[in-house]
Amino acid sequence: MSPDALPSYEPKDLQTDAPLLASHLRRLVRHERYEVDTLFESLDVKIEVDGTKARAYCHVLKNGPNGLPCVGNLIMKIFDDRLDYAIPRSKIEDAINIRARSGSSSYLCRLEREARNLFANVETSGEGGELLLSMMTESVLGLPQIISKMSLKTNPQVHYHGCDGVHAMVVEDTGRLELYWGESKLHKDTATSVRECFSSLAPFLLDEGSSRATQERDLQLLRSDMDLNDAALERALISYLDPRSANYLRYDYCGVCLVGFDSDKYPLVNHEKEIGIIIKEMTELVPYWHERIRARIKDENLENFKIEVFCLPFPSVDDFRTSFRRELEGGNGVS
Repeated sequence: MSPDALPSYEPKDLQTDAPLLASHLRRLVRHERYEVDTLFESLDVKIEVDGTKARAYCHVLKNGPNGLPCVGNLIMKIFDDRLDYAIPRSKIEDAINIRARSGSSSYLCRLEREARNLFANVETSGEGGELLLSMMTESVLGLPQIISKMSLKTNPQVHYHGCDGVHAMVVEDTGRLELYWGESKLHKDTATSVRECFSSLAPFLLDEGSSRATQERDLQLLRSDMDLNDAALERALISYLDPRSANYLRYDYCGVCLVGFDSDKYPLVNHEKEIGIIIKEMTELVPYWHERIRARIKDENLENFKIEVFCLPFPSVDDFRTSFRRELEGGNGVS
C-alpha cells in the first residue's frame, strides 16, 4: 500500500493497529539514505558499543572533484534543508497549495526568508550541527522530526532551550512510542565533543517526570505545538503524553547524538590522498572513538538506554561552523 493510500485513524486504534500508526509516522521522513551516501563513506565496522545499548555509526567525508573533503557540498545540502527543518509542516503545505492554485511561489519565498532568519548569526552557533543531526537521523535511521522548535524562537539570535531536536518511532510489536532526544556537539577534540554531548543528553533520559524535569518543557511543546499536518496522527501521538489517555506513559526515552571533531587524516592538498587510504586510516581510529563513547555513557549512567550516535570527523569543525555562518550571511545579503 502506498503512503498516500494509508487510511486515517483515531487514537483508539493505537492498541490494535500499532503497525498502521508506525507506517503513518514513517511517512513523515523527508530525507532518504542516498543523501548521506553521496557525501559520506560509511565505515564498515561493528556499530554496537560494548557494555551499552548504544550504536555508533562512523562516517567520513568523501573527496570532492577537487580532491579535497566535500565540506562545501555538505554545507549547501544542509543549508537547503533549512525550510523543512525550521518551518512547521502545515505552513509549508499551505504554501505548496497556494502555488498549485495560483502559480505563485511568493508564499514559499516568504517561508524561506522566515526560515533563514530563524538561524542565529553568531560565531558560536551550533545550528549547522543540528541540521546535520536531523539529516543523519532521518536518512540513516528513518526517524522523523516531530516538532519544529526553531519556529518557536522569540529571538532569532539565541538558541532555543532544551534538546537539539525530537524524533520518534512506534515499535510495531509493542505499540510503544520511542522519543529520541537529539544532541549535537562539534569540538576540535574528540573527547570534549563526546563528553559535552552525553552530559547534555543525560538529563533528558534520566530525569523523573515532574514540572522541574529537564525534558518537561519539550514535552509541553509536543502537547501544544506538534505540527505534522495530520490532525489524527498528532492526536494519536499526543495521547501517549496525555494523563487522561489509556496510552499515557507507554513511551520510552532514547537518544540520538552527533559528535563532530577534527581529524588530520583528510588531505590538505588537492588529490593528495585517495578516499580508500582515508577510510583505512579512519577505521583504525574507530576503537578509540567507541571507547570514548562507552566510557562517557558509563559515567553518565546511560548504559541501559537506547542511543544512536553519529561519529563525524571533520577537517576542521571551526571551518565548518564558519562556512555555514557565511552561507547564512550571504543569504541575508551581508557581505
